[in-house]
Amino acid sequence: MNIGVITVSDRAFRGEYQDKGGPAALAYLKARLDYDGGIEYHSRCVPDDEAQLELAVQELSRAAQCCLIVTTGGTGLGARDITPQTTERMCQGMVVPGFGEAMRAASLRLGVKTAILSRAVAAVFEKRSLIINLPGSPNAIAECMDAVVDVVPHAVHHMVGGVRLRVVPAGSKDGAGHAESQQDPALHHAELKKAQ
Repeated sequence: MNIGVITVSDRAFRGEYQDKGGPAALAYLKARLDYDGGIEYHSRCVPDDEAQLELAVQELSRAAQCCLIVTTGGTGLGARDITPQTTERMCQGMVVPGFGEAMRAASLRLGVKTAILSRAVAAVFEKRSLIINLPGSPNAIAECMDAVVDVVPHAVHHMVGGVRLRVVPAGSKDGAGHAESQQDPALHHAELKKAQ
């Protein structure tokens, strides 16, 4: 199982400041997702440039076979914020609007009024990789992922079939990153159906 994380930031790419978004997203995913065969993580940092982001997504999806790709940064209203529109264009109509809606709603419930300025989206690339756009702030990354992490295994399973990711409760992995208790995928599916 492969998962990719892409930081989208001119300044981080140029080394002008330390990337905090990518490592925060990586730490979150390592703490909350589990898979019987283990998960290999792939990280990239690209500037706010559509062509370079597209190349990174293609490489992680096609060559590294990542079924989940999380981006951090470039989701606001700045002139160089290109992540959502690049994601939508690459995914040719396979946008999953509920992810962005849930992330914005969760942030608003936490009192983050600027959440309405986020253009973050989620979409499916070439029917094999779920892409989730996240903000660049480490705190916002956790807030947004908390809103959607429970449906990620369900989405990935329906997209690629046979892949049984699991969400583990926060803090339930040991120091080596292994789940101490794991949720049964069939139970997870039943809970999702009940919630619908």
